Amino acid sequence: MTAEEFDGYFNQLNARAVANDNKTTASDFREDLCANLCLLYFEGNSYHFTHRSFQEYFCALFFSKQKDKFIAKLGDFFEKHQRRMYGDNTFFMLYDMVTEKVEEYILLPFLASLFEKCDTIDGYWTFLEGMYPQITYSSDDEYRFTRRVLEPSSFIFSAILAISGFNKGGIVTSTTLAELPYYEELVIERIPHLRQDTIRNRHGEVIDVEEDEDEETGYICQFSVADIRKHQEDFKDLLDALNDDQFICKKQYIAIRKFFGELSARQKHEDDNLLDLL
Repeated sequence: MTAEEFDGYFNQLNARAVANDNKTTASDFREDLCANLCLLYFEGNSYHFTHRSFQEYFCALFFSKQKDKFIAKLGDFFEKHQRRMYGDNTFFMLYDMVTEKVEEYILLPFLASLFEKCDTIDGYWTFLEGMYPQITYSSDDEYRFTRRVLEPSSFIFSAILAISGFNKGGIVTSTTLAELPYYEELVIERIPHLRQDTIRNRHGEVIDVEEDEDEETGYICQFSVADIRKHQEDFKDLLDALNDDQFICKKQYIAIRKFFGELSARQKHEDDNLLDLL
């Protein structure tokens, strides 16, 4: 932010009015943040946080001090900005600061709505179409590097996976998805496999390395869950694999339903304890 923007925010601080502080200026505060606390630095005519975690912390701290009805609206805020939220720790810092409020006003309403919809329509398949409407998978060799190929469409659900201890945001590696059956019509990309031939001289020294493509290639497949369910006879093996209790999404569905039950029971217990005090 520029110096002018900083001054504008500073002049809106309610804390100054509460403390009846008429002496501290925006310039003084800015100098303190830069020179003494080292939270900000000046570069390119703008002020920046020295580390993103400071920005995330103060954002979470501000959220944590708001009224309950504001906390309740934060779920929608994080969902609408989910692409920005991945890799951002604001939500998790907020959860650590006011765990009970986040559980009561964000996690529980989200899960209640999700599983009510599942129970009303088609159970696990409703969950799968909602959280993972499009799934990408590939042959084993294409899993040599970690790839985020199974990311939930909901940031809040991704956060719940982490909070509940299920996994780290839906990242899958190795054979998690590579075991899904191959279908020619689902291939979106072919990956050539290269074979290296080392050429040596008569002294055994390497003088060249030639690369040739193998006849066999890897593949990347992609499908819409809703689409393949419309053609169940054509994709029976794939649908069976998706519905297997060992498939990662089915594991998530079962585990988070259990987590929801535990969260609901804990909330009821806390409410009952409060009523006992009346």
